[in-house]
Amino acid sequence: MVRYQPQDEPPASSMLDLALAYVGAGYSVHPLKPNGKEPLTRHGFKDATRDPEQIRRWWTARPDANIGISCGPSGIIVADLDVKNGGTGPANWAGLVADVEHEPGFACVTPTGGTHLIWRGTGVASSNGQVAESVDIKAEGGYIVAPGSSIGGQQYRTATGESLPRIEELPVASEALRAAATSRGAREREAPQGTVTPGGNRTTLGDLLGNPPERGDGRTNDWLRDVAGHYAYLHRGHYDAYIRACKSAMELVDVDYEDFGKTTRSVWKADLRNHSEALVAASHEADVAKAVERMLVQYEARRAFNHRLGELDPAEPFDAGPLANYLGEADATRYRAEGLILLGGSTIVSAKRKTGKTTFVVNLAHSLLTGEPFLESFKVEPVGGRVAVLNYEVTGGQFAHWATRADVPGDRMILVNLRGRRNPLAHTADRQALAEYLREQQVEFLIVDPFSRAFTGANQNDVSEVGTFLTDLDLFTRSEVGATDLLLTVHTGWNGERSRGSSGLEDWPDSIIRLTTREDDETGPRFLSAMGRDVEVAEDQLELDPATSRLRLTGSGSRKSAAQTGRVSALAGPILQLVGQHPGVKSRELQGLLREAGASFRKGDDSRALQALVDSGEVIRRAVRNAQLHYLPQDAPQPLEGGSF
Repeated sequence: MVRYQPQDEPPASSMLDLALAYVGAGYSVHPLKPNGKEPLTRHGFKDATRDPEQIRRWWTARPDANIGISCGPSGIIVADLDVKNGGTGPANWAGLVADVEHEPGFACVTPTGGTHLIWRGTGVASSNGQVAESVDIKAEGGYIVAPGSSIGGQQYRTATGESLPRIEELPVASEALRAAATSRGAREREAPQGTVTPGGNRTTLGDLLGNPPERGDGRTNDWLRDVAGHYAYLHRGHYDAYIRACKSAMELVDVDYEDFGKTTRSVWKADLRNHSEALVAASHEADVAKAVERMLVQYEARRAFNHRLGELDPAEPFDAGPLANYLGEADATRYRAEGLILLGGSTIVSAKRKTGKTTFVVNLAHSLLTGEPFLESFKVEPVGGRVAVLNYEVTGGQFAHWATRADVPGDRMILVNLRGRRNPLAHTADRQALAEYLREQQVEFLIVDPFSRAFTGANQNDVSEVGTFLTDLDLFTRSEVGATDLLLTVHTGWNGERSRGSSGLEDWPDSIIRLTTREDDETGPRFLSAMGRDVEVAEDQLELDPATSRLRLTGSGSRKSAAQTGRVSALAGPILQLVGQHPGVKSRELQGLLREAGASFRKGDDSRALQALVDSGEVIRRAVRNAQLHYLPQDAPQPLEGGSF
């Protein structure tokens, strides 16, 4: 776009007044170069407008600019008839529309003596010399120089000297006239099968009428079909005129031709069908063009908005430099919770519902604020500022009760209760107010609980939407709040193995901490595992102290280990009972007895359970002749002299 220099007071300008008058009459105008007809704006006739303020800005900047009228937005069709350099536009146009029903167009005269004939109408594309030699059509995709503009001291003017009429006062372009004004290429694309089109590679209408067949020579029907094809196109929408033209042509051959009605009706129907298909195609192309234009406008608007936003709110300097600048940081503390949570990182806690996610968060806050090892296992780097929780899920009172039992320092934990309130991350004013508050509170570690309530998009399974939200959450946390660490809780599916929602969730964090239960015992022990960048914590069982709501890792192993331990423990009673009933039973015999008794166990469970009972002294094992025999302590035989039994 041409950049104009605004002035404090616009000077009086007859061209400005004239441009405003055209706008008032319904025309869309744009500025042209002074003493010329080239557009002054970047997009030319596409920038045309009826906005008086924009008109004033243009002609205040260039008072001597000529005026262009964009034909498509103004709803006009113009036949531009050229006479310079020996052009015969007026005569060629007259010949083209001699048999076409239409009102005369409103006439304007160009500085070179040419003529602009103007009608009100749409549905015709601009073309140059394609309907006839020295005849240009200015319509959709074109513009004309308006009367009152001048080139070389000669003005464009109306033929009568009166003003250009208002749009609604212009003569209306008939369907036949619009057809005649359509370019040859467009006509050929629309023409029905078997029809000769004017200017095409086949015989023209003039050639057909000038060379009619002899009566009875067998070519009459083909000739009539071709002639009728031309007239169907020229008189589209006017069946009576079409029939009159066809009958007039048949006077050259046989006025009583028996197939006249059948042939002319067939050609008329074919033309209507093909014209309808062409209109659908043209409408689709127009819709596509409009959609493309909208997308281009949106693209340019985004660029302009981002540029303006950058001026109003400059970005922070980049954290960038040579690797040597960061070597000292490599030896510094890297973990907030050693081996589990990275310092300054983004962490996800992925948990099944009702697995103690909020209790886990409360325990983490306690360790971050007090410096005590997290879960009695992970050394922490305590925060110097405060820990804040955006609490979307439980009541403030319930959260405070759990935090108090876990001995979280009340003056250094900020609780933002958002349950039942609109999401501040989705509303600009709320977000700004929240960020300012948290920054004032010197929040260093921000916890968002949970993702499903904080998410501002429409579809949690959409990778793009989730990615945009997470990027924006990073921006909110670190740039707007000023915190260094971010933890986001996420619900998993019921199998407890994967976060619910887009896979983008698990691609984002530096580490993922999983909380889950055994599938066969969802009310039983909880288990923790973690993985990520320099983070790998094998699954281990958590233990909760009900009195203090404090958690610790037990070191007893994974769900698999716990399940095995449970199965082994469950076999202790049946084994003791069977050993009492069958003193001296062998291991293999005991396995069979257990199955007969209906005990459920996996391979090896019985051996581990029996060994545990032997180790505890509840079962006595005796080796007799390479066999291992088992007794209860009161039934075990005593060894003879020499150690044998």
